Amino acid sequence: MENTDQSTVNYDEIAKNEFLKVRDVNNILGELNVARYLPLKNIVLRVFDHDSPADIQKVCCATQSVGTPLTVSVAGDYKSISEIKSFNCTILEESIDQFIDSIGKWERIRVLSGDIDKRVFEKAAEHNIYVAFAKILNEGRLELLNYVKEQSICFEYHRYGSIIEHPKVENYAFKTVGS
Repeated sequence: MENTDQSTVNYDEIAKNEFLKVRDVNNILGELNVARYLPLKNIVLRVFDHDSPADIQKVCCATQSVGTPLTVSVAGDYKSISEIKSFNCTILEESIDQFIDSIGKWERIRVLSGDIDKRVFEKAAEHNIYVAFAKILNEGRLELLNYVKEQSICFEYHRYGSIIEHPKVENYAFKTVGS
């Protein structure tokens, strides 16, 4: 995470200690109640003229820390396009109209402010896709929620009060590619 301020280091630390762990939240004998976060299938960050390269890099770092594949959609005439091409994420040069036409293929959309073309919100609503439009946060515990989905699993391993087996919470850990 070079070229970013110290706050982005928080993303990796929070991801490791909170978002990449599974935990049994109740610790009840005979019942396993797992809470975990899963990476999204994909997310797109649409860049607009008023977006700063530093904020774009923070989004790249945040998605990488939780394992969510990011595509950065940007107009070819964006003032800092050469800089964001060095951020180790997929860059897609396209017009706003091309972006709007492709909205249905994304699980989530990230923009860095709500001051955007209203057609983005309208098309996303047609496809039931969430548009995260809040300003980027330096606090990983809050910002990383934009790039994961939460899942709860309840497994009862008793039968009429008799314990059948005792499963391990680690069995429910999300396996990333290469792990």
